Amino acid sequence: MRESKGLSGQALADAMGRSRNTISNWMNGNTRPSSTEFIHLIHTIRKIAGCSDEEERFLREAYVGFRIVPPLHNAPFDRNDYFTGREELLEQLHDQLAPQSHLKRIAAITGLPGIGKTHVALEYAHRYMREHSPIFWVTADSRETVITDFCKLAQDLQLPEKDAREQERVVAAVQRWLREHPNWLLVLDNVEDLSMVGKFIPSGCPGALLLTTRLQPTKPIAQDFVLKTMTDDESAWFLLRRTDRLSLDAPLTGASPDDDREARAIAEALGGLPLALDQAGAYILETQCALADYLLLYKRERARLLAQRGAVPSDHPESVVITFSLAFERVQQKNPASVDMLRLCAFLAPDRIPEDLFLNGSGLEGTVLEHIGHDLLAFNEAVRGLYRYSLIQRNTDQRTLSVHRLVQAVLQDGMDEQSQTWWAARALVAVAVALPPYVQFETWADWERLLSHALECTRHIDRYTTLISVLAAGLLYRTGQYLTMHARYEEAESLCRRALAIWEQTVGPHHPSIPATLSTLGQLCQLQGKLADAEPLYQRALAIDEHTWGSGHRHTADDLSNLTALYQAQGKYIEAEGLLLKALAIIEQTLGPDHPGIVHILINLAGLYRDHGKLTDAERLYQRAVAICEQTFGPEHPHNAPALVNLAALYQAQGKHDVAERLFQRALALYERTFGPEHSFTKDVLTDYANFLRETGRADEASALELRRDKES
Repeated sequence: MRESKGLSGQALADAMGRSRNTISNWMNGNTRPSSTEFIHLIHTIRKIAGCSDEEERFLREAYVGFRIVPPLHNAPFDRNDYFTGREELLEQLHDQLAPQSHLKRIAAITGLPGIGKTHVALEYAHRYMREHSPIFWVTADSRETVITDFCKLAQDLQLPEKDAREQERVVAAVQRWLREHPNWLLVLDNVEDLSMVGKFIPSGCPGALLLTTRLQPTKPIAQDFVLKTMTDDESAWFLLRRTDRLSLDAPLTGASPDDDREARAIAEALGGLPLALDQAGAYILETQCALADYLLLYKRERARLLAQRGAVPSDHPESVVITFSLAFERVQQKNPASVDMLRLCAFLAPDRIPEDLFLNGSGLEGTVLEHIGHDLLAFNEAVRGLYRYSLIQRNTDQRTLSVHRLVQAVLQDGMDEQSQTWWAARALVAVAVALPPYVQFETWADWERLLSHALECTRHIDRYTTLISVLAAGLLYRTGQYLTMHARYEEAESLCRRALAIWEQTVGPHHPSIPATLSTLGQLCQLQGKLADAEPLYQRALAIDEHTWGSGHRHTADDLSNLTALYQAQGKYIEAEGLLLKALAIIEQTLGPDHPGIVHILINLAGLYRDHGKLTDAERLYQRAVAICEQTFGPEHPHNAPALVNLAALYQAQGKHDVAERLFQRALALYERTFGPEHSFTKDVLTDYANFLRETGRADEASALELRRDKES
C-alpha cells in the first residue's frame, strides 16, 4: 500500500511517530501492529496519500487474515430514521443475544402483521453492531429464499465453494463457517416455517440467531418476544416526526398542544399499529393535509385510506389492507373455522371477547363455527389457527380473546353490505343471548364482562336497519338499565329511547314491554333534572299498565310510586301522599307486607313525612324498609344502602348523632364496595356524611371527605 501511494518508509514512520525500523518490520511481516496501531496506520495513509473504501478493506482483510463481510450484510433497507420506542424490548433482546449472555442465544420477535418486527430487528442490528460482527440478514419466508441468501453469503465470505453448481454444497459451506467463527448475528426475517431453523442453522453454533415471524409460539426453538402495539406517547411522537411536525431529534414535549392532541386521536383510531401510522404519516406528508382533517377523512373513507400506500418508495410497500388480507388467506387455507371466528370477532368490541360466546353456540348457525359449540377441542383448533399467525391474542386466565381494531376494520371493509349485516346479526344474537335477562347486583360481573360488546352491537343496530327487532330492542333496553345503575344517564337515555321506538314499531304502542321502558326513561329524565319531560313518560306508563293489568296490580303500584317521587321533587306533596298510600296498599295486598318490592314505596313515603315534620312516622317507615332489605338480601347487600342513608339523615335531624354516623359509614362502605369511589351514589353519600360532620363541629374531617370526593371526580 505504501509503494502504491508513492510513500517512502521514512515518510510513513515520521507521520506515525514511529521508527523506520518498526515500519520495516511491519512491512516484512516480522511483527504485527497492535489493533490501535493498525487503526492509526490506516488513518495516516488516508490522510497523507488518500485511499478508497475498497483499498481500506483490503488492508483490514490483510490484517485479520480473512475476507471481511460488511458489518450488516444484505439488510432489506436502511436504518429507519423514524424508529420510535421499543427500548425495553431491545434491552431484553440484548440480554438474550449478547456474546456474554448465559442464555440460549436464539430469540424470536413475534407479533401481528404490520407491527414492526423487521424494523425492531434492524434497529437491534445497528445498535449492537460492535458486539455482533459480522451480521447476516437472510429472508426466510421460504426454503428457496434462504438458499438464495446463503449463496450470497458464500460469495461475500469468499468461501471456496461459492461457485459450486450444487447449492447444497454452498449451504453446507456457510454452515461450516457459522460453526467455526464466533460473535456473528444471523437474522432470519419473516420466518413462515419454524422447522427451517433446524434445517439451515447448525446446533451449538458460537453466534446468535434472531428470528422475525408472525408465528406463535416459537418455543422451544427460540425464546419469543411478543411485539405489542405502540404506546400512546410512542404513536404520537412517531406520527409527528413522520409528518415533519417535529424534527427527528425533537422530544414529544416539543409538539404544540393541538398537534399532540390530534396525533393521539389518529393513533387511537389506528390502534398504535406502526404500519398504519406510517401509512397515515405518508399520506399527511404527501398531501400536506392537517392532522384533524385526516382524522375526519379516516372516519369517512377508512377502507380507501387503509388500502393506500405512500407514493414515495417505502421499506414496507404493502398497505395495511394487503398485509392483513394475505394473512387471512393463509389462515383460510389452514382452517376455515378460524377465519369465521375472526369474522365474528370483527363485529364485537376488540378486547376481552368471552370465549363463551363461541362455546354456547348461539348466533353461530350457518357458519363454519356452528359445530364448535360445546366442542372445546374444535374451538381450540380454531383459536390456534389465528394465534399461530398473531391475528388474535388469548388470555387463558380470563378466558377471553382480543383482536386488533384494524384487523376488524379490514375484515368489515372487505365484505359487501349483505355480508356485513349477516355477521353483525350473528354478533347481536350471540351477545343478546349471553347477557343476563335481568339487570341486578348479582349479575353485574356478567354485565361488566359483556358491556363493551353490547355497546358495539347497539352501534350495529343503528347502522344496519335489518337488525331492528324485538331482540335488538331488548338488548338496547337492558344495556340502558345497566348504564342507569352506573350513573351514565345520557348514554342510557339514548339507548332506552331507541328501544322504545323499536318496540312501538314492532309490537305496537301498548305492548307490556313498553311501560317499563317509559318508567326507566322517566327516571333518567328526573335524575338529569328534566322534570317536565319525566311526567308524561310516567303518566303514559301508568295508563298502559292500568289498561293492561288493572288498577290493583303491582306494575300499577310501581308506576304510582315513580310518579310520586316526581311529585315530591315538584313540591306536590298532597298528590304524592295520596298516590303513595294507594301504591303501598296494592303491594301489601298482592305481595305481602314484607316483600322487597315495597321498599322503594316505604322510602318515598317516609321522605314525604320527614319533609313535613312527621319524624316519628318517617322513622317507623325507614326502619321497616331497612328490616325488609336485611331480611331479604342480608346486611351487606347494596340494596340496603338507600334506606340506611335516609334513616341516617333522619337521625341527624333528630340529634341522634352517634347512630346517624354509624349508618352513614355503613352506607358509604356498601356503595364504595359495590360501585367504586367515582360513582355518583358514592359521592352523594360522601357529601351527606361531610355535611353531617360539619354540622356536628368536625370541619377538618368534613373537608377531608370533600377532598376525597372531589379527587375522584
